[in-house]
Amino acid sequence: MLKTKTLNRAGFTMMELLVVMSILAILAGGLVAGYGKAQKAAWTSRSQSLVAQTVTAWNAYLLRNQTWPTTLKDVMDPTMCKIIAGGNGGQRFMDLAYEGLNLATTSKDSAEIKYGLLDAWGQNKAKRGESFSPEEYQIQIRFDKNYDGVVDSSEGSPDGEVRASVIAWSWGHAEGRTGFTRDVNDYVKLKTKSWVSSR
Repeated sequence: MLKTKTLNRAGFTMMELLVVMSILAILAGGLVAGYGKAQKAAWTSRSQSLVAQTVTAWNAYLLRNQTWPTTLKDVMDPTMCKIIAGGNGGQRFMDLAYEGLNLATTSKDSAEIKYGLLDAWGQNKAKRGESFSPEEYQIQIRFDKNYDGVVDSSEGSPDGEVRASVIAWSWGHAEGRTGFTRDVNDYVKLKTKSWVSSR
């Protein structure tokens, strides 16, 4: 009678371990790529919301005061934030806050006073304490300064004539405003969804 040997395997072979590790690496790569896309989509959505709120707030300002403030700038810098948030006892048209700090009620060290109204990419850099140029991430705005119902190139419209009292946009991504194809694509997406006319 022949005796057969039975092998008692207590673990996995090297080949089995390599297969499992390669499958896990592929899954992890997919998760990382998916996370980056989800983060960009969230930041884009946040920026679109800020742009729409900015347009709504400035339209409300015009409706209430029947004129623009004497200090008009093309970006939501600290001065413009203070006007629209009701700083110095004025009417509040927009509640500006980063991490629960409101511009109208907090100290001069709040994020809005330091940087102005930043899009989602700029807010992320500010929260992480990175060095950056706030001008590249501030919400851009242009006003119908002659009250004819059209913001045109003489008033700073980057897209010819736009029938609106105020237009606003975010440049759309972390690399800044110029020299990247994605700038144009993101700018057009944000602009077309966020320019609102008050007429």
